[in-house]
Amino acid sequence: PAFRRFVHQVLSQTLVSPTALLLALYYVRRQLPSIIGVGAGVSDEEMAALSLYAHPPSSAPFKLLTLGLMLANKYLDDNTFLNKTWHEVTGIPLAEINRMEAYFLCRTQYNIDVPQEPWHLFLLRIRSRELFNVVDTEESSRLDRVVGDLLADTYSTRGKHV
Repeated sequence: PAFRRFVHQVLSQTLVSPTALLLALYYVRRQLPSIIGVGAGVSDEEMAALSLYAHPPSSAPFKLLTLGLMLANKYLDDNTFLNKTWHEVTGIPLAEINRMEAYFLCRTQYNIDVPQEPWHLFLLRIRSRELFNVVDTEESSRLDRVVGDLLADTYSTRGKHV
């Protein structure tokens, strides 16, 4: 319930586009391997990611979603929110938001572009999970339309990126 309220609050206050939300989820998925496999033989890089995203552990989903939304908003939109705004909307300390962004950008070598094929596969996975697990509701129908439109765009822009 707390995470659901958080997501609702952030999406309501920022009004990011459905495409930005999906891209944010893509970025979150891209970042997860650096913090999920933490156990014996942890590298310094994995410990750095863990200390950024999961300290305290209960904050990890909130921080990862915020980072994804923030980067997706900056990548897709001309008029973007400042990191300070993300801090005000989420309550995550500004210094942490700045460190998370810097870590992600360094880890990706400042390349947050998404090649067509991984994006297309990601959208297909989202669509199949959404249609398989959710009862037909207005929200699921809307998500299906958004993902369908994005998939159609992917087919019509062969060779281009998100």
